Amino acid sequence: MKRIVQIGLSASLLAVALWLAFRGFNPADFKTSLSAIQYPQLALAGFAVIVSSMLAAMRLQLIAAGYGYKLTAREAVATLSLGQIGGLLFFQIFGQLAARSSYLGRRSVPFAGTVLITTQERIAAALVSLALAAAGAIYLFRHLSFDAVAASDLLEAIAGVLIASIAPIIIWKREIASYLSTVTRTDLLRVVQNVGLSLAVQLAMMAAYVSAGRAFGASHSLTDLAAASALVMFAASIPISFAGWGIREMSAVVALGAIGMTDERAVCVALAVGIISIVTAGLLAAVSARTLEKGASHSIVSTTAGKLRPEAFLAGFLPVSVALLMFFQVHVPTTKSVINVNLADPFAIVAGFLLLFSAWRSPPVWRLSYLNFHILACSLAMLVALLIGASRVGWTEWAVTTKFLGWFVLLAFGATGAMGTRIDLSRILTTVTVVGAIIIAAELVGVLVSASGFTKKYFLDGFAQNVNAFSFQCLMVLAASLARDPRNRLVIGLALAAITIAGSRAAIGSAFVVLVTAIIFIPAIWRKVLDATIIACVIVYFIQISGGMASGTMSVLAERSVSDADHYATMYSGFRMFLESPVFGAGLGVFIAEWPATYKLVIHSTPVWLLAEFGIVGAALFLVPIVRIAFGELCRFRRDDVAGNLLLLIIAGFSAMSCFHELFNQRTFWFLLGASLATVTKEKSRTPVKERG
Repeated sequence: MKRIVQIGLSASLLAVALWLAFRGFNPADFKTSLSAIQYPQLALAGFAVIVSSMLAAMRLQLIAAGYGYKLTAREAVATLSLGQIGGLLFFQIFGQLAARSSYLGRRSVPFAGTVLITTQERIAAALVSLALAAAGAIYLFRHLSFDAVAASDLLEAIAGVLIASIAPIIIWKREIASYLSTVTRTDLLRVVQNVGLSLAVQLAMMAAYVSAGRAFGASHSLTDLAAASALVMFAASIPISFAGWGIREMSAVVALGAIGMTDERAVCVALAVGIISIVTAGLLAAVSARTLEKGASHSIVSTTAGKLRPEAFLAGFLPVSVALLMFFQVHVPTTKSVINVNLADPFAIVAGFLLLFSAWRSPPVWRLSYLNFHILACSLAMLVALLIGASRVGWTEWAVTTKFLGWFVLLAFGATGAMGTRIDLSRILTTVTVVGAIIIAAELVGVLVSASGFTKKYFLDGFAQNVNAFSFQCLMVLAASLARDPRNRLVIGLALAAITIAGSRAAIGSAFVVLVTAIIFIPAIWRKVLDATIIACVIVYFIQISGGMASGTMSVLAERSVSDADHYATMYSGFRMFLESPVFGAGLGVFIAEWPATYKLVIHSTPVWLLAEFGIVGAALFLVPIVRIAFGELCRFRRDDVAGNLLLLIIAGFSAMSCFHELFNQRTFWFLLGASLATVTKEKSRTPVKERG
């Protein structure tokens, strides 16, 4: 049932993406683009795809040898091409693994070996593709206009990362030393070869996109075409579709349109590359995939081959990196706008890929039954809302990029948290709380320094670039510290002091809700909470008498009346929008697109936003799992259950503060949610609730 739902979701995504890509096309312009094909350039694109496939087969052969499985060049080509066809027919990941395992199983490669090979192959491809996409984005938006303030903010963020990274290095020093001791020169050489071949594969495919662009008469420079193609290639590689179909076409409209290519021509380029890739895979499969009796191929070459497991290293490195970097939100200014980037996003995306593949060998066990079904239902709600919104206001960057694609990034953060629990939930939470405490302490020191006149720090916003976002981060640090180690009164006191000094009333009220929840459900914690509250009062009083709160308080009070008016206006308008379309909502991105003022605002309430743009049906799909989690933990409350305590506290904090601010995209919440949901405590009278979705 779950596989059927996943395939249905991907089919819906394909339909929506193709509809968005083709919507509004002029048939005459489309016909003109097709009639202007330059066949020599198209043939060159086909040759580039063949070269890319051969290089990918070499990479697969190298990875298989690293795990002790010797494949011939023909077998590597057959495995690759059959996997591509399987990904087209039966969803990208599952179809690819099914086709590969069926073929390699006849070559004495077990299913677990197929998963390992595919996982390492996709990790290398994802890392290189992500790097090329980032380079392409920087090139396309290369006209950066840094002023002194922007440059100072970026330098502060870099310094903050360097200082805060000391904490995870100390916390995980034993694992770091143990892993480094196993690394050999052969291992490093194999990794370099893998990355080098992945880069060659991507560059060959990039050449195919460039040639296809020229085949349809594009007069843009090679560098412009290559940079835009890198973005299209990365989007198509995300495993949420049938071999990239639909996503490739939609992303081509956006990326190639950024360099001035018409929508019709961009779709033609994407379709040409997609068709050539599938035809090439079919031809290579027909030539290379011959029948072979089971066991007639090659046995394991060496029991020590593949000692260095990159997926094992990344399974530890990625969650720790995300726990560190998710506190850092960077605003990169360009000539037209400001690009909002979270430094942890690339690491979380790669972790999401890794968890999807590892689920074949070791399916995750969740605290909540049918969790996978809830995730698929919420994703479907996103698709429907995107389709409804596009039909009303057209394609908008906020709807597609920030919310729709951002939803999958949030799922990646949840997956990264779940991956972290496979290592050590306790130390993952310690990493989060210690890194958060370092950032909070640095902010408080900054306030004291500003009081002496050396700097002008009016707001306590950390590296979140926003007072309320930073206050929410402090709220999550507070919840994690209370659940993990309430004896650490200093961290709790620092979080409470930062929330108070930042001046966010919603955060202050939510902190009170979290503290009350902790006192009710965590035994004998009230004394520790009292001690931490006294520490927070001392810190606030000391900063207040030093004059560090004066300028910030005046600035907050000066802007609060305007901010309150905007908040209430968006909430009122959002509720009116819900009443106009109560069942399925107005559609994703409609509110911000129709906001009458020049300065666009979002609905400053997550529940109201869900009701306005998703309707009762869509909002229920998001709210039901949260309610189920909360009531489930209340009904089976267990003493000394860190994950259960954490779930209750983060849900209490998020629910309280999100009523007055839009916090759906806050990464810290999703990371901690995934970490706690993946932790199942065994009891004498119970067995873990296995995923039935």
